[in-house]
Amino acid sequence: MFGLVTGMERQPQWLRPWGAIARWTLVLSLLGGVGVVSKARSQSYPTCQPPLNDEYLVLVVTEDEGAQNRVRALLSPQMNGTVCNYLNDIVTRIGGFETVELANQWAQYLGENSGLSTFVASPPPRTSGGNPVTPSVSSPGRFDPRPLREGYAVLVDYFNNPQVAVQLNQILNRDIGLVSYHQKPYLLAMWTEEEGEANRILKQLGDRGFFVLVVDSRNVFLLRGALTLY
Repeated sequence: MFGLVTGMERQPQWLRPWGAIARWTLVLSLLGGVGVVSKARSQSYPTCQPPLNDEYLVLVVTEDEGAQNRVRALLSPQMNGTVCNYLNDIVTRIGGFETVELANQWAQYLGENSGLSTFVASPPPRTSGGNPVTPSVSSPGRFDPRPLREGYAVLVDYFNNPQVAVQLNQILNRDIGLVSYHQKPYLLAMWTEEEGEANRILKQLGDRGFFVLVVDSRNVFLLRGALTLY
């Protein structure tokens, strides 16, 4: 839900509805493990506000006061970190970045120095149009989940809508895989060893309104190398 970066170990009701939905384009830098936070605890915090127009956010997973204090100590005086609830994760939201490069630099800096997971988020373009007929997606074959090789994985959250896989196949003209990332299914749009290529696809898909992540592929488990679309 948040294109990233060098050195990676690597929706709520927004301005418009989330899900069908005003999505953020994400760049994800996994520089630490994402813990399990109780839903009730995370909901005690306000929902994170989305980025403003032409603004990039850095979100850091800060599940407790100690983590929040570590992040706060790393911020420059003019920065304001707000603790909020993002998809039932407790995060510290830092806004005001004018370029994705600057946001990525801060995400990497905060992740490396705090040991916490960091996200970069940017608003997608406004899109319009009706909902197309949803075809079926099947994934036959032997179930043999295995981690991807070292590199960058471009993942797309399809929100249980198989039409997303069909659209990706048409746009990228390549097979679309199915993967698991932190025990959540995603479509695999691309694996590459080149950060620049991963970020290019991230921007291409993000500009079309897809919910895209670029992550360390070693944390991604391949479920199906190519989905059968019909």
